[in-house]
Amino acid sequence: QSAAISKSGKATLYEWFFQDEQKKWIKYGETNSLGMTHLVSSVKSDEIEQNFCTNPSSPLIFSNSLFTYQLDFAAMKQKNLKTGKEKSVRRRPVKKQSTKPNPVVKKDNLPSAWSVMKDTDIVIQVALDTSCVEYRDIMTRLLATLPSARARTVKRIQNPFLWRAFENKKQELSLKYGVKEELNVQKMFHGTRSEHVNDICKENFDYRLHGTNVGHAYGKGTYFSNSAAFSLKYSPPDSFGYQYLFLAEVIIGEVVQGNASMTRPPKNPVTGELFNTTVDSMSSPKIFVKYDMQEYYPLYII
Repeated sequence: QSAAISKSGKATLYEWFFQDEQKKWIKYGETNSLGMTHLVSSVKSDEIEQNFCTNPSSPLIFSNSLFTYQLDFAAMKQKNLKTGKEKSVRRRPVKKQSTKPNPVVKKDNLPSAWSVMKDTDIVIQVALDTSCVEYRDIMTRLLATLPSARARTVKRIQNPFLWRAFENKKQELSLKYGVKEELNVQKMFHGTRSEHVNDICKENFDYRLHGTNVGHAYGKGTYFSNSAAFSLKYSPPDSFGYQYLFLAEVIIGEVVQGNASMTRPPKNPVTGELFNTTVDSMSSPKIFVKYDMQEYYPLYII
């Protein structure tokens, strides 16, 4: 029996989901897989369950900031009453919670500002409060070259596995160089298509999988820029007109002029080691090309 109509300790709690454009199942009342807050439904999962249990033969009407929808319990379909487009819906029981506390990811070697994570979490995206220092710093960087830009949301990307790999690489290179400052770690922008956002959060930037909108003029690698305006050119608007920028932490290290034939940086004739990064200009670089996935980390998605 459903917990929506029974107070019995044995009653089952159910949740309702719809399938979004990316074929992901999204719980009602939450943002879709692209984080579009303006598409959050006015009705939440528990309200749908209440209606389903008390009046299953009558469709439920609800809305978001753009459209009005009809949820047909018999067909398990959500219909946009303006466009006629339908989406699949499903109802699922919630697993009983263990009496043991949820283990969390150990925070050793992780940023102190990170939110608590379960040990089952591979990656989470945490929306930043617009009043926090972290958010204001990101906006300062963004507005430096995009003064009229408006950020719908800024999310911190928490991926312990990618972060630890990045930290290990910094430690390795610090031992090689002997001086940590020579790593020249900088925050850089990267524009991308909306469909690549979640994969990058999970797997990191990989030009072989996510492609490059820039071409390979300065090397066959992942492209970053110190200019948000430049990077934004390579994020085509999605169907709602939104564009997506990552702010990443990148080990710049030693740089060399890049060209289209490079599949990795050449050796530095002085040290005998490979350069870390190829650039578009040695005097005033705007484009930085990276070849080692451990030498950068996606900090935020804007």
